Amino acid sequence: MSNHIVDMNVSGDGMCTTFSVWDEGGNARAAYKDGAYFGRARFKANSKSVKDLAGRTWSIENYYGRFLSMPTNGGGKELGPQAGTTMPVPIGSSAPFLRCSDGREIRLVADPGAIGINLKTGQLLVADNGPDQDIKTFDVANGTPKLVATFGKKGGVYGASKPGDTTDMLRFRGITGVGGDGSGNLYVAMDGYPGAEGGGCGAELRAFRPNGSLLWRMQGLLFVASGTVDPASQDGSDIYGAFTHFKMDYRKPTGQDWNAVAISIDPFKYPDDPRLVHSMDDGFAVRNVNHRKYLFTTDMYDNMTYVFRFDGNIAAPCAGFCTAYGWNGDEVQYSIWNYRMGRPNAPRWLWVDKNGDGAASPNEYETFNVGRFCNAIDVDDEGNFYVGGDDGVYEFPTNGFDKRGNPRYSASTMKLIARVGHEVHSMKYVEEKDIFVCGDGYAIKNVDVFADWSKPTRKKLFSVPIPQHLPGHDGGPRQLTADRDFFYVTYQTKGGPHTGKEGEIDVYRLNDGSFVGYITPGPEVGGISGWIDMNTPTKVFRRSDGVRIITTEEDWTGKILVYEWNPANDLHSSR
Repeated sequence: MSNHIVDMNVSGDGMCTTFSVWDEGGNARAAYKDGAYFGRARFKANSKSVKDLAGRTWSIENYYGRFLSMPTNGGGKELGPQAGTTMPVPIGSSAPFLRCSDGREIRLVADPGAIGINLKTGQLLVADNGPDQDIKTFDVANGTPKLVATFGKKGGVYGASKPGDTTDMLRFRGITGVGGDGSGNLYVAMDGYPGAEGGGCGAELRAFRPNGSLLWRMQGLLFVASGTVDPASQDGSDIYGAFTHFKMDYRKPTGQDWNAVAISIDPFKYPDDPRLVHSMDDGFAVRNVNHRKYLFTTDMYDNMTYVFRFDGNIAAPCAGFCTAYGWNGDEVQYSIWNYRMGRPNAPRWLWVDKNGDGAASPNEYETFNVGRFCNAIDVDDEGNFYVGGDDGVYEFPTNGFDKRGNPRYSASTMKLIARVGHEVHSMKYVEEKDIFVCGDGYAIKNVDVFADWSKPTRKKLFSVPIPQHLPGHDGGPRQLTADRDFFYVTYQTKGGPHTGKEGEIDVYRLNDGSFVGYITPGPEVGGISGWIDMNTPTKVFRRSDGVRIITTEEDWTGKILVYEWNPANDLHSSR
């Protein structure tokens, strides 16, 4: 299914035609029917204008769509903090409203996100993108349009007993398409939040019978995305992306073993959440410390790393680091959120939410220097944050937590741990063994393994040469990570040295650097992975029984691949 749905139209037979700005699988214009992909659409869908059964055209005038378009949410550097669609919905002459070609108007919905027609009843369906997050039904046959019903539970996913819960099919989030077929079945497309392109909670399409029961459901929740296991789930059943909490049941067949149970973003409570304006693609780490759960997210190229503290399902912004590589000013160019928030005029900065409002203020920034280039990030079990610079590794200790649970990171307590003799590209600190591993370039040629990393007596144990991609292919070894027994190298594109495939993950023993084997996509996903487009695609979690849960990006068809690997049963061979 498409990664996003910006617009949708519904035909009498229940065909749902959708449009998105981009889809990696080539289905930006797609058609779906009876819960399955039907084919590429022959026309561009439009949720902002529709003809009723009498041939009159209804349109959304002054469309705003608060939070629904990442490219316009931020406003822009030149426009300042009061620009962009994270700002409150306009009122007065600029307020959104519905207009009919016969001159009638509807102004009862503050922020209409999409409109459609129930082709059985002729009623106008209006998606309310405000706090109600429901669908309002209007009788528009004659005279003044009359509100006759609503569909969906008021407040959407944010009105649930635990805000963010996505398991109730009658609770919506960011509706971008709505319509009814000739039998009166209703179809609801969602793309919030944010939406349009880039990161976000992704697309979902639900079909309902006239009595409101679920008929079918499709989900396209991920694009250029990866996630991580919450260490608090001993069986590895809780996986977090940058926006979504997935629950795994490894006993069930592939495809039936996962469920998206919650989203962690609430734009109505935290309208300055950086995820609304800066594409956050990776649930890089989850840490449980200070009697709280914290989520660390980053983007495709680690330009920014943000820290969130959980309050139930919702993750509140509490800190951020500029971790961009540093080439041609990318540490400035890719930080839309912060030039809205009074960021200092410096390449490297960190932000800590000192007043607890989940938004940045000018007095909450500090600047720091780790050299020109920044190439790697990591987080230890206590939430201390690490940055790999030109040739050194720097630590930002949490310095404890304030009464709200926000870490107290500070540039004044940043410290250089060690210099390793080369640029640090991709790294992992294995805290339980006090071992540190790092790569030496964008395409990793050697992996260095250090012992006693936290001590002045640290020493390099050995370096492991890493095979490059097969001839005729680009990419190469993109990232490494590690656990207590192994380190793992992920290849970017076709040309993995042992399989020739995308997404190859090679495994080495941590104690001596010897090659163990490789992991590639299996028949469950057609043996195919898209490119590895992220700097930090792969994470490894060790269960108490020794089984590894390995998560990695799958770009092409929008998935997080999840591998189960039991070294005790598999060290004699590769797979």
